[in-house]
Amino acid sequence: MEATKRFLLKELRQTLPRELKGNYCHQGLPALTRCLFGTQKILSEKPLLRKPADLDILSFTILPEVVALWDHTISLSLGELPKQIIIGDGSGNYRPEGNSQLWVMPIYNFSHGTKLDVFFSQVCASDLVLISDDDVFWTDGAPVKWALDRFEKDSKLAAVSFIPRPHLNPQLRGVVSEAMGSYAVLIRRDIWLKEKLSFQIYKPDNWKQIGNYFDVADYANLQLVQRGYHVISAPEELRQTLIPFYGTSMWALKILASKGDIDRVVYAYRPDEHKKAYRTALALLGFRGLLDQLAMKEIKPLVPVDYLDRTLEEAAKSLDQQTKDAVDADIQSKLALLSKRLLIN
Repeated sequence: MEATKRFLLKELRQTLPRELKGNYCHQGLPALTRCLFGTQKILSEKPLLRKPADLDILSFTILPEVVALWDHTISLSLGELPKQIIIGDGSGNYRPEGNSQLWVMPIYNFSHGTKLDVFFSQVCASDLVLISDDDVFWTDGAPVKWALDRFEKDSKLAAVSFIPRPHLNPQLRGVVSEAMGSYAVLIRRDIWLKEKLSFQIYKPDNWKQIGNYFDVADYANLQLVQRGYHVISAPEELRQTLIPFYGTSMWALKILASKGDIDRVVYAYRPDEHKKAYRTALALLGFRGLLDQLAMKEIKPLVPVDYLDRTLEEAAKSLDQQTKDAVDADIQSKLALLSKRLLIN
């Protein structure tokens, strides 16, 4: 525990100026205080582990308007399954009402790998933990039920991925057909802890010569396979029931920083930056509309509408019509599917 404390405090000191400027200046000082207090609870000697359920579901957020919809969809999709939903709230502002299966814990916005490591060891209690990004929406319980059945039949099964990483880094080629990633993956926690694995990004000494490093969960993926455990992906037809948006938090903060003048924060040498900004603004506007339809008046969106409108206007200037039309069609179709799932009851 002492090593964990030192590691967290070191990362907090290193990242606090960036997080103050990029995140908590928008969330507010009371929100930062709540997050630091939640972090202190993790650093204390008091146990945080809750009573085990059949399944822990774990997500992290800095956007209340996104995680509120995520929580609603996953609760609907897995309604009858005994579970506890755990949200590490890096915004300090997500305070939902009326979900007895939900535990929201304000936490400083550490790196994703750090938050996963800490919650796996200090907060989660169940043997099986479903990790999901807050902008990956679940419309059906079938993928999780399929995976639970596989875990029951295979004691060496360590992880089932529902959204594998789209690209394999060089170190994983020839070892696995797909990297499990951390977007949406169900993990057997006792294997993870017994093998002392980490979700952290890992950079071996020769990573520049190889051409890439291990992204979040990739090095653990390699270690699991090398140690004789099984890591599989769900069938494609089950993956199709998930609705992913990708990168929403990162681009929401860029939109906030630029107040919608997105040219100030895009990098010309990176492809598709304007496209990503446009996608995110369109999605966030759609999420606001869904919150209104669900009458979730207690949820206060972080990103102002005028920033989103300006982002759409400015980013569209750098997109050709075909690209813009394709993004419009993709996001609107996803929002329509999400609306159907959310409002079906």
